[in-house]
Amino acid sequence: MARTNQNKPSRALRSTLEQRINAIIDRASGLPYPEVLETHRLTPNQFDIAVNRDLAELALSATGKAKHVLEGILADDERRMELFRMGEEFLQKQYLQVVAERSARGRGKFCHGTLLHPANVELLIYYALTFHNPKLASLNRTEVVHGIRTLPQCLSPYFARIGIGGVMMHALENSPLSVLQAFDRVYQRKTGDVSMFDLSQPEHMHEWSDFKASQAYWQDPLRAEKAVYHTLSENNPLLKSTNRAEVIQGLKVLPRNLGAYFTTLGLSGLQSRKHQTSEFAILKAFDRTYQRITGDASLFDQTQQLCLRVNFEDGKVTLRTNRPR
Repeated sequence: MARTNQNKPSRALRSTLEQRINAIIDRASGLPYPEVLETHRLTPNQFDIAVNRDLAELALSATGKAKHVLEGILADDERRMELFRMGEEFLQKQYLQVVAERSARGRGKFCHGTLLHPANVELLIYYALTFHNPKLASLNRTEVVHGIRTLPQCLSPYFARIGIGGVMMHALENSPLSVLQAFDRVYQRKTGDVSMFDLSQPEHMHEWSDFKASQAYWQDPLRAEKAVYHTLSENNPLLKSTNRAEVIQGLKVLPRNLGAYFTTLGLSGLQSRKHQTSEFAILKAFDRTYQRITGDASLFDQTQQLCLRVNFEDGKVTLRTNRPR
């Protein structure tokens, strides 16, 4: 039992301090979160306050080993966060309680401290999605990918309807893509499979087109180039080649209306920069990745015997070839 300094608050208050100190010490020692609450008769709110508001006071009040442990937690944000790892069963019960409260009263709230640990966030998301979509609990990659793709097109309202809209807003920057990436991390742990976003797998999902990535996604040059190169080469096998002539031929036979074609592939998020059209921005993004992969000069390098020329006709981009002499 942790002891408090004798010149600290009255016996009644001191008992409360000891209760909270011991709860934190037990949790830091590995006692599961639900057992800590039950053993020390604390609510999640009381435990949250003890750790996140009163920890400095508790460290001052404690003595001996307990004081040392509390001071260590106070100085280490990772150790403090770890105190709130709640466990899958506790989180599932929480989610079902929130669903019941929302059904009865129109609103429900997760326990204090729930969103402080990323593992809690991931497990809540996984359980919510599998609860409402049982096929997502499959260990079969193809079934899970298909299940994710058949979720409602407007994901933010859907996540709000199933009770994880607040989780998305407060823990995941209000990003539907981040919600599915969190689901994916639990899927990987449960199945031993690689990420559903792993583009090297025959069955995979696209961050940029399957979930309508935000403009911030497209403003990251490396992400944008990865999306463009993968999408174009996946849909046009010639573009996977490392042979310059074959790649140029593959680009030349793309549909004439490049803007409409790129939109159907989910690449319309790559906006124009400076005074380039968005179609040319997409072609240049492809070209930069091609150069990195092959070590070749730009496909648009006019000093090369075989290169592409861009014509702008009626506001549209068309491609021509400079042929070898």
